[in-house]
Amino acid sequence: MEIIRKRVPMVKTIASAITIGSGGSAGKEGPIAQIVPGFASLLASLLKMDDRDRRIMVLAGAAGGGYSKKMTMAEIRELPVVTGVDSRRVISMLSRKGVIGT
Repeated sequence: MEIIRKRVPMVKTIASAITIGSGGSAGKEGPIAQIVPGFASLLASLLKMDDRDRRIMVLAGAAGGGYSKKMTMAEIRELPVVTGVDSRRVISMLSRKGVIGT
């Protein structure tokens, strides 16, 4: 699994704060989709987790970023999990049940 660079969540947090703080238009999903999984990846690196556990941390971070509610509202049952190297290559599927337990 490709590791999210350490600077991504930091830069995204600062950029989002500046954009929102200056009255700019910003949705919450975009920043959250990079900030939370970025910090999860960083934590996985600090804890020296293997690729499988890192992937679970990143997916849990993304799920916690509001996607579980959107999946329920849109009646989406599964989302593809892709690699950062080739976004067309599906390596797994993330089910709504796996994210929110229903």
